[in-house]
Amino acid sequence: GKVGHCHPVMFIDAGYAGDMVAAKSTSGCYLAIVDPEIFAPITASCNKQTCVPHSSTGREIVAAGHGISMGGLQALAFWVLATEFFRTDF
Repeated sequence: GKVGHCHPVMFIDAGYAGDMVAAKSTSGCYLAIVDPEIFAPITASCNKQTCVPHSSTGREIVAAGHGISMGGLQALAFWVLATEFFRTDF
């Protein structure tokens, strides 16, 4: 497909208290470029959370913040530049 049909997608999730001693959860994120015919993985990361949220919503918010700050905003800024550079609708 054309570059205009592709878009970046970040999948983010949190695991509950993977560190049983400190009760810290794990954040995971996965960035890919997708369209109806393409799924191209770009990067992935997994980190122990530095805080101890006491709700599943809190864990997910911490994971989302980690994913956005560690790659999501940079990927979006790059994607805007790349689509402008490679656009085909002159």
